[in-house]
Amino acid sequence: MHTLRRAAALAAAAAMAAALAACTPASAEPEAATAGVAATGSTAAAEQAAPSAPDPLHAPVELDTTPISAEEYVERFSVTDGRSYGTDGLDEVNAEYREAARVFPFALPQGYAFPGETWLIGQNLPDGWHEGDGYAQAYVFWQKATAAAAYYDFRYRGGEGPGATVHLDALAEGYDSDVRAMYVDDPELTYLDEVVAPAREGNFDALYAEDLHHFLGNETYAAVLDRAGETIELGTEGYSLPVPDEAEVP
Repeated sequence: MHTLRRAAALAAAAAMAAALAACTPASAEPEAATAGVAATGSTAAAEQAAPSAPDPLHAPVELDTTPISAEEYVERFSVTDGRSYGTDGLDEVNAEYREAARVFPFALPQGYAFPGETWLIGQNLPDGWHEGDGYAQAYVFWQKATAAAAYYDFRYRGGEGPGATVHLDALAEGYDSDVRAMYVDDPELTYLDEVVAPAREGNFDALYAEDLHHFLGNETYAAVLDRAGETIELGTEGYSLPVPDEAEVP
Protein backbone atom coordinates (compact mmCIF):
# COMPACT_ATOMS: atom_id res chain seq x y z
CA MET A 1 0.00 0.00 0.00
CA HIS A 2 2.66 2.49 1.03
CA THR A 3 6.14 2.47 2.55
CA LEU A 4 8.25 4.63 4.78
CA ARG A 5 10.82 6.50 2.74
CA ARG A 6 14.33 5.20 3.45
CA ALA A 7 12.96 3.54 6.59
CA ALA A 8 11.06 0.63 5.06
CA ALA A 9 13.40 -1.85 6.71
CA LEU A 10 13.01 0.07 9.96
CA ALA A 11 9.23 -0.32 9.81
CA ALA A 12 9.52 -4.05 9.14
CA ALA A 13 11.85 -4.51 12.09
CA ALA A 14 9.49 -2.52 14.31
CA ALA A 15 6.52 -4.59 13.23
CA MET A 16 8.34 -7.84 13.96
CA ALA A 17 9.40 -6.66 17.42
CA ALA A 18 5.88 -5.44 18.16
CA ALA A 19 4.41 -8.78 17.19
CA LEU A 20 6.80 -10.52 19.55
CA ALA A 21 5.88 -8.08 22.30
CA ALA A 22 2.22 -8.93 21.78
CA CYS A 23 2.94 -12.53 22.75
CA THR A 24 4.24 -11.50 26.16
CA PRO A 25 1.69 -9.97 28.55
CA ALA A 26 2.83 -6.81 30.28
CA SER A 27 3.10 -6.76 34.03
CA ALA A 28 0.10 -5.00 35.56
CA GLU A 29 2.14 -3.45 38.34
CA PRO A 30 5.62 -1.86 38.29
CA GLU A 31 8.35 -3.55 40.28
CA ALA A 32 8.77 -2.08 43.73
CA ALA A 33 11.89 -1.82 45.82
CA THR A 34 11.66 -3.13 49.37
CA ALA A 35 13.31 -1.97 52.55
CA GLY A 36 13.80 -4.09 55.65
CA VAL A 37 12.64 -2.55 58.93
CA ALA A 38 14.50 -3.81 62.00
CA ALA A 39 12.40 -4.97 64.95
CA THR A 40 13.89 -5.48 68.48
CA GLY A 41 13.71 -9.12 69.61
CA SER A 42 12.37 -10.29 66.26
CA THR A 43 14.06 -12.03 63.36
CA ALA A 44 11.30 -11.00 60.91
CA ALA A 45 11.64 -7.95 58.70
CA ALA A 46 8.72 -5.98 57.38
CA GLU A 47 8.86 -5.14 53.70
CA GLN A 48 7.71 -1.73 52.66
CA ALA A 49 7.06 -0.99 48.99
CA ALA A 50 8.86 1.99 47.52
CA PRO A 51 8.32 3.56 44.11
CA SER A 52 10.67 2.31 41.41
CA ALA A 53 12.34 4.44 38.79
CA PRO A 54 10.23 4.94 35.64
CA ASP A 55 10.57 2.11 33.13
CA PRO A 56 10.36 3.61 29.61
CA LEU A 57 8.84 0.40 28.28
CA HIS A 58 6.00 0.13 30.78
CA ALA A 59 5.46 3.68 32.08
CA PRO A 60 6.91 5.95 29.41
CA VAL A 61 7.91 9.50 30.16
CA GLU A 62 5.66 11.69 28.05
CA LEU A 63 7.03 14.68 26.19
CA ASP A 64 5.90 18.27 26.59
CA THR A 65 5.14 19.71 23.18
CA THR A 66 4.98 23.13 21.56
CA PRO A 67 3.62 22.60 18.03
CA ILE A 68 4.93 24.60 15.10
CA SER A 69 3.25 25.09 11.72
CA ALA A 70 3.30 22.28 9.17
CA GLU A 71 5.26 24.50 6.79
CA GLU A 72 7.95 25.21 9.38
CA TYR A 73 8.04 21.55 10.37
CA VAL A 74 8.61 20.42 6.77
CA GLU A 75 11.39 22.96 6.31
CA ARG A 76 13.05 21.95 9.57
CA PHE A 77 12.83 18.16 9.36
CA SER A 78 13.02 17.41 5.65
CA VAL A 79 15.79 14.88 4.91
CA THR A 80 16.60 13.97 1.32
CA ASP A 81 19.77 11.89 1.72
CA GLY A 82 20.26 11.09 5.37
CA ARG A 83 23.72 10.16 6.58
CA SER A 84 24.21 6.75 8.18
CA TYR A 85 24.26 6.38 11.96
CA GLY A 86 25.58 2.83 11.69
CA THR A 87 24.10 -0.35 13.12
CA ASP A 88 24.17 0.92 16.71
CA GLY A 89 22.65 4.34 16.06
CA LEU A 90 19.44 4.00 18.08
CA ASP A 91 20.45 6.78 20.45
CA GLU A 92 20.60 9.19 17.51
CA VAL A 93 17.28 7.87 16.15
CA ASN A 94 15.50 8.34 19.48
CA ALA A 95 17.02 11.81 19.87
CA GLU A 96 15.66 12.73 16.43
CA TYR A 97 12.25 11.38 17.39
CA ARG A 98 12.12 13.47 20.58
CA GLU A 99 13.21 16.61 18.73
CA ALA A 100 10.47 16.16 16.12
CA ALA A 101 7.76 15.06 18.55
CA ARG A 102 8.22 18.12 20.76
CA VAL A 103 7.20 20.43 17.90
CA PHE A 104 4.98 18.11 15.86
CA PRO A 105 2.37 20.24 14.04
CA PHE A 106 -0.70 18.00 14.34
CA ALA A 107 -2.55 17.59 17.64
CA LEU A 108 -2.77 14.18 19.24
CA PRO A 109 -6.17 12.98 20.49
CA GLN A 110 -7.20 14.34 23.89
CA GLY A 111 -5.36 12.57 26.69
CA TYR A 112 -2.66 11.18 24.40
CA ALA A 113 0.99 12.23 24.51
CA PHE A 114 4.19 11.37 22.71
CA PRO A 115 6.20 8.86 24.78
CA GLY A 116 9.83 9.61 25.55
CA GLU A 117 11.12 6.73 23.44
CA THR A 118 10.12 5.06 20.19
CA TRP A 119 9.12 1.42 19.95
CA LEU A 120 12.52 0.75 18.40
CA ILE A 121 14.31 0.29 21.74
CA GLY A 122 16.90 -2.48 21.55
CA GLN A 123 16.73 -3.04 17.81
CA ASN A 124 19.47 -2.89 15.23
CA LEU A 125 19.32 -3.11 11.45
CA PRO A 126 21.91 -4.96 9.36
CA ASP A 127 22.34 -1.95 7.05
CA GLY A 128 22.25 0.56 9.87
CA TRP A 129 20.12 3.51 10.89
CA HIS A 130 20.00 6.75 8.94
CA GLU A 131 19.33 10.40 9.58
CA GLY A 132 15.57 10.94 9.37
CA ASP A 133 14.52 7.56 10.77
CA GLY A 134 13.64 9.18 14.11
CA TYR A 135 11.79 12.06 12.46
CA ALA A 136 9.68 9.52 10.59
CA GLN A 137 8.75 7.79 13.84
CA ALA A 138 7.17 10.99 15.19
CA TYR A 139 4.77 11.01 12.24
CA VAL A 140 4.15 7.25 12.50
CA PHE A 141 3.20 7.57 16.16
CA TRP A 142 0.78 10.42 15.43
CA GLN A 143 -0.94 8.50 12.63
CA LYS A 144 -1.36 5.31 14.61
CA ALA A 145 -2.43 7.09 17.81
CA THR A 146 -5.07 9.05 15.90
CA ALA A 147 -6.30 5.86 14.24
CA ALA A 148 -6.45 4.17 17.66
CA ALA A 149 -8.59 7.00 19.05
CA ALA A 150 -11.00 6.71 16.11
CA TYR A 151 -11.27 2.96 16.59
CA TYR A 152 -11.78 3.32 20.34
CA ASP A 153 -14.62 5.81 19.91
CA PHE A 154 -16.29 3.57 17.36
CA ARG A 155 -15.78 0.27 19.16
CA TYR A 156 -16.30 1.28 22.77
CA ARG A 157 -18.42 4.44 22.68
CA GLY A 158 -21.52 3.33 20.85
CA GLY A 159 -20.94 3.05 17.14
CA GLU A 160 -19.85 5.74 14.72
CA GLY A 161 -20.20 8.64 17.09
CA PRO A 162 -18.95 12.14 16.33
CA GLY A 163 -15.69 11.39 18.13
CA ALA A 164 -14.69 8.75 15.58
CA THR A 165 -15.56 11.10 12.74
CA VAL A 166 -13.44 13.89 14.21
CA HIS A 167 -10.43 11.58 14.51
CA LEU A 168 -10.90 10.20 10.99
CA ASP A 169 -11.10 13.76 9.66
CA ALA A 170 -7.85 14.62 11.43
CA LEU A 171 -6.26 11.43 10.12
CA ALA A 172 -7.27 12.25 6.54
CA GLU A 173 -6.07 15.85 6.80
CA GLY A 174 -2.72 14.86 8.28
CA TYR A 175 -2.17 12.08 5.78
CA ASP A 176 -2.90 14.38 2.85
CA SER A 177 -0.09 16.72 3.88
CA ASP A 178 3.53 17.46 3.11
CA VAL A 179 4.46 16.19 6.57
CA ARG A 180 3.30 12.67 5.69
CA ALA A 181 4.75 12.91 2.18
CA MET A 182 8.24 13.46 3.64
CA TYR A 183 8.22 10.04 5.25
CA VAL A 184 5.52 7.81 3.75
CA ASP A 185 5.55 7.05 0.04
CA ASP A 186 1.91 6.98 -1.11
CA PRO A 187 1.45 9.49 -3.97
CA GLU A 188 -1.94 8.05 -4.93
CA LEU A 189 -3.26 8.37 -1.34
CA THR A 190 -4.38 4.73 -1.36
CA TYR A 191 -4.42 4.78 2.45
CA LEU A 192 -7.32 7.23 2.39
CA ASP A 193 -9.26 5.11 -0.10
CA GLU A 194 -8.52 1.69 1.39
CA VAL A 195 -8.29 2.43 5.12
CA VAL A 196 -9.99 5.70 6.07
CA ALA A 197 -12.94 5.55 3.65
CA PRO A 198 -14.13 2.09 4.82
CA ALA A 199 -13.80 3.22 8.45
CA ARG A 200 -16.17 6.11 7.74
CA GLU A 201 -18.71 3.48 6.67
CA GLY A 202 -18.23 1.45 9.84
CA ASN A 203 -15.68 -1.09 8.58
CA PHE A 204 -12.51 -0.76 10.64
CA ASP A 205 -10.87 -4.00 9.45
CA ALA A 206 -8.25 -2.29 7.27
CA LEU A 207 -7.54 0.43 9.84
CA TYR A 208 -7.09 -2.15 12.59
CA ALA A 209 -4.72 -4.22 10.45
CA GLU A 210 -2.77 -1.25 9.12
CA ASP A 211 -2.43 0.96 12.19
CA LEU A 212 -3.53 -0.77 15.37
CA HIS A 213 -2.34 -4.36 15.43
CA HIS A 214 1.41 -3.79 15.84
CA PHE A 215 0.89 -0.47 17.61
CA LEU A 216 -1.12 -2.11 20.39
CA GLY A 217 1.33 -5.00 20.58
CA ASN A 218 4.08 -2.66 21.76
CA GLU A 219 4.15 -1.91 25.49
CA THR A 220 5.53 1.60 25.10
CA TYR A 221 2.70 2.76 22.87
CA ALA A 222 -0.10 0.72 24.43
CA ALA A 223 0.77 2.37 27.75
CA VAL A 224 -0.03 5.78 26.22
CA LEU A 225 -3.55 4.56 25.42
CA ASP A 226 -3.90 3.09 28.91
CA ARG A 227 -2.98 6.41 30.50
CA ALA A 228 -5.51 8.17 28.27
CA GLY A 229 -8.18 5.78 29.56
CA GLU A 230 -8.64 4.19 26.15
CA THR A 231 -7.30 0.66 26.61
CA ILE A 232 -7.89 -1.54 23.56
CA GLU A 233 -7.45 -5.28 23.93
CA LEU A 234 -5.15 -6.63 21.23
CA GLY A 235 -6.66 -9.35 19.10
CA THR A 236 -10.27 -8.78 20.11
CA GLU A 237 -12.62 -10.05 17.48
CA GLY A 238 -15.47 -7.96 16.17
CA TYR A 239 -13.68 -4.77 15.21
CA SER A 240 -15.80 -4.56 12.06
CA LEU A 241 -19.24 -3.55 13.27
CA PRO A 242 -22.46 -2.45 11.57
CA VAL A 243 -23.14 1.26 11.75
CA PRO A 244 -26.30 1.81 13.82
CA ASP A 245 -29.14 3.90 12.38
CA GLU A 246 -28.70 6.35 15.22
CA ALA A 247 -25.30 6.56 16.83
CA GLU A 248 -25.33 6.39 20.61
CA VAL A 249 -23.35 9.28 21.99
CA PRO A 250 -22.29 8.93 25.65
